[in-house]
Amino acid sequence: MSGRFSAGDRLVVEEVAQELAVSSMPVREALITLAHEGLIDELPRRGFRVAAIKRRDIEDVFQIHSHVAGLLAAEAAVLVSDATLQTLRELQESISYLGEAQIPPAEQGMEIEKLNFVFHRTINHVSDADRLRWFLRAASRYVPRYFYERIPGWVEASIRDHPAIITALEERNADAARALMEDHVQRAGSLVVAHLQASGLWSPPDPMP
Repeated sequence: MSGRFSAGDRLVVEEVAQELAVSSMPVREALITLAHEGLIDELPRRGFRVAAIKRRDIEDVFQIHSHVAGLLAAEAAVLVSDATLQTLRELQESISYLGEAQIPPAEQGMEIEKLNFVFHRTINHVSDADRLRWFLRAASRYVPRYFYERIPGWVEASIRDHPAIITALEERNADAARALMEDHVQRAGSLVVAHLQASGLWSPPDPMP
């Protein structure tokens, strides 16, 4: 997803194990898992290679992500406590502060990503919806943590979008919370697609749907 490996690149178990300073067995098991998820191809008796990822793949992932995150936000609007709302406000204040802080961009992005993860996790765990969270994890694993920080516009989107989501939760407005969360996640997906396109992941570029 970060572009370090290109479609068709061979992944040799022993080389990956050496780079990660672990034994070959867990590397092989991890690569098999990634193959089952469609991120790499398993070649009989020839190891593994990076699978091609289409723009449509990423768009589909974020469509599912946004739908499930919206459902969780709608349930949170009905159930959220005052204490949790205060936690969300404090998290967003910290995100906004870091967004204006004069610190290196890489450090700024990483710290905001940490707070953003906690912000969304707090909302997602308001309701007793284990299965919805399972589907959300299944979708979001395709975009690893600490990847968003590299994406132009992502920090600004987090600062801009979160306050309206908090307001919808404060007003116990489930429909608004769901719509705002869906829009927020879809916006993040659009930024990811634009970033991957600019990095040359799709060459030649995929036609627009």
